[in-house]
Amino acid sequence: MKILLFTTSLLSDKDSSWLLLKKMIKQLNEHEITIYSANYLRKKNNKYENYHIIHNTLTLNTPLIAKSINKIWKKLNFYIALFYSRKLSRKIHQIVVKRSIDKIWIYNGMLTVLTLTELLEKITIPYHVSIFDDLLNNKNYKAYEKSLNNEFIKIIKNSTSLDVVVPEQKDYYIERGILQPSHQVGISYGGYFKDSSNVNLEIQSNVTKICLTGNIFGIESFIIFCSSVEKTCVKKGIKIHIYTNNNPLTLQTIKKSLIKFTNFVTIMPFVPEEKIVSTIAQYDLAYIQVPFSKEDKHKAITSFPSKTHNYLSSSVPILLHSPDYAAVSQFLKTNGLCYSINTIDPEEILLKFEQLLCLDTRKAIHKKIVAFNNKPNNNLHFNNLMKIIGA
Repeated sequence: MKILLFTTSLLSDKDSSWLLLKKMIKQLNEHEITIYSANYLRKKNNKYENYHIIHNTLTLNTPLIAKSINKIWKKLNFYIALFYSRKLSRKIHQIVVKRSIDKIWIYNGMLTVLTLTELLEKITIPYHVSIFDDLLNNKNYKAYEKSLNNEFIKIIKNSTSLDVVVPEQKDYYIERGILQPSHQVGISYGGYFKDSSNVNLEIQSNVTKICLTGNIFGIESFIIFCSSVEKTCVKKGIKIHIYTNNNPLTLQTIKKSLIKFTNFVTIMPFVPEEKIVSTIAQYDLAYIQVPFSKEDKHKAITSFPSKTHNYLSSSVPILLHSPDYAAVSQFLKTNGLCYSINTIDPEEILLKFEQLLCLDTRKAIHKKIVAFNNKPNNNLHFNNLMKIIGA
C-alpha cells in the first residue's frame, strides 16, 4: 500500500515527534511511505531510507513574523493557515494522483485539518488521523472555535481510522457522539516505551539533583512546587535543573517566572534528544508536573507527557506533581512507577517531598520501573496502532 503522511512536524533529529514518526514509519516497512512536510525550515526533496520526503516552505508563517505582529497573530494565523491549506491541498492532490496514493495519514493540527478538508472536496480517499492535541479544547485555537471545530469534527467522524494519546480521549469523543464505539481507534501514549538504559543505576543515599525535561505544560504548578520546597532544597543543597524544548519566546517567560528561585533552580543548555535519557540518568529524581487549573483539566485527562518515556527509560525514580484525574497520574500510579504529590497545598507538598527523600522509597520506585521496562507487552499499544495505520 502507498501511504502519504502529511505533517507540520519539524523533520529534525532534535525533535522528539519526528523521532517517533521515524520509528512508526520503520514499523510500516512493507508499505511505500511518502512524507509531505509543511514547515518553514527547508524546501527540498530528499530520500531517507525507504521513504521520500517532500518539504514545503511556508514563507509567511515564521517565528519572526509571529513575533513582530504578536498582538494580532492569533487571529491572523488562522487566515494564513486557511490560505496555505488551499495551496497545500492542490499540491497534495497532485502527489496523490501522480504516485497513486492509497491512503493519507495526517498529524493533526490547524493546518493539516484545514488542508485535508480542502483536499476531500476534490477526491475521496481513506485517511488516518493522529491526534495529539484535541482541537475542540485547545486554548490556542479558541479564537477560531466555530471555523475550526466543525471541520475537525467532520474529519474525525469520516476518518477510516485514527489514534489518540490515551483511552480517555477516545471515551470523550464517544460520549460527545463524535465517534461510534466500533470506530477503528489506536492508542499511542505519545510514543514507544524504551528499554532501561541502565538497569544497574545506583540510587544515591541523598537527593542532590532533580531534573525537569521537555515542554513545560502549566508552569503555575511548578512555581507552587518550588515555593513549597525552597527552604528544604537550599538547606540540603538540592538543585533543580530544567532542560526544556519550549520555543525562545516561551522560554523567556519561564525564566522571568522562575527568577526568584535561581538559588536552586537553573535552566540548562539544550540537550539533543539522543542524549536526553543519559542526561536524566545522572539525576536522583525526574520531575513531571501537570496543571491543577480547571482550564487545563481536559488536557490533563486526555494527554500523556512524552517525557514520561525518557524518564522510564532512565530508570530514575519519578516525582509526579499532578492531580489524580490526569491520564499520566492514572498510568504511573497504577503501575507503581512514581511518587505522587497530588496537591497544590504548600504544607502537604513539603511533607510529601521530604518523605520522598527517604532512600528506601526511591529504591522501590526504581525497581518497579526496571520491572516495567522488562515487561514483554509494554508496546502492544504501539504494535496495534501500526496495524491500524497500515490496514
